[in-house]
Formats: sequence, C-alpha cells, structure tokens
Amino acid sequence: MYVCICNALSDDQVTGAIRQGVDCAEDLHPHLGCEVRCGRCVSTIVEMMDAELNGAGDAAMMAAE
Repeated sequence: MYVCICNALSDDQVTGAIRQGVDCAEDLHPHLGCEVRCGRCVSTIVEMMDAELNGAGDAAMMAAE
C-alpha cells in the first residue's frame, strides 16, 4: 500500500528504511531521496516506526488496516 501518495512511497519502502536504521520520521523522506510535501503521511510513518521499533512490526500494520 502507499504510505506517501505525494512521493509514491510504499509501506515496503518505509519499513525497509526503518530496518536500515531510520528512526526519526523527519529523516525518512531524505533517506529515500525525496521530501515531505503535504505531510499527511507523517502520522502513518510515525505509527509504522513505533510498531517496528517496538517489535510489533508487520503484525501491527495488518491490524490497523
């Protein structure tokens, strides 16, 4: 699924960046070679980071859908 429509970033790309060590939402877009545009994705990215960094990972995202 798309997390960031403006930059066409998928959940797999976001999860991959988190697993590569990105642990701050404001660092995610630059890590992926883009920038925040409208900002609507930031809350989802924060939720994904919290889930991944707290060990819940993909299970938490599936439950949120």
